[in-house]
Amino acid sequence: MPPGSLFEFTSRFLAADRLESLLALYALIQTIGKIPHNPVDDAVKWAKLKWWSEELVADPGAPSRHPALRALYLSGTRKRLNNDLLSRLLYDAAMEIDVAPDSDENAMFERFAGLGGTEIQLELALDKAEIDTHNLNFLAAASRLSQMISSFAAHHQYETGQLPMNVLAKYGVSAAQLEQKLYPDKLAQILTQLAGYGLDWFSKGMSGFEN
Repeated sequence: MPPGSLFEFTSRFLAADRLESLLALYALIQTIGKIPHNPVDDAVKWAKLKWWSEELVADPGAPSRHPALRALYLSGTRKRLNNDLLSRLLYDAAMEIDVAPDSDENAMFERFAGLGGTEIQLELALDKAEIDTHNLNFLAAASRLSQMISSFAAHHQYETGQLPMNVLAKYGVSAAQLEQKLYPDKLAQILTQLAGYGLDWFSKGMSGFEN
């Protein structure tokens, strides 16, 4: 349960009989999601994604399947997830290979809304539930931004490359300078500003649910 992840929050409110399914689901999400951030050549990352594209559509009940897929199958979760939705995990991972910095918070929102939406839709599929696109986009972006901020310490060198360029310009620093930990006070200010965006997106994503 990575700090700041969607699963860290949702798992706190789950009944015991629901936890097994979501543990299996997030084991798969994290296994594929880590591929773009592995310290290997891009060719290796693309080869892994190609392998997963075949593994996801293979017989889920076969003993030779990846352990995460076996967990999905044995928990009864796999039959509630269609191949197209699972394949979006591969598309999301591909979009994070050699990603360029976003120009501003609006570009970051658009990218995070797409990446974070897959996790939410996979959870919803377990209950055959739906969510309005407006709410989905804001909650997805907020969730993904929360993950980035919370994991900053663990992936410091990588995460600086995701900071919006206009925010870096506002504080007069570069991603390279932050990687070298030259301006910790400015980094704290940047993360505080981004957290404000995340809270605003989350609030907008939750609007209307009380009705």
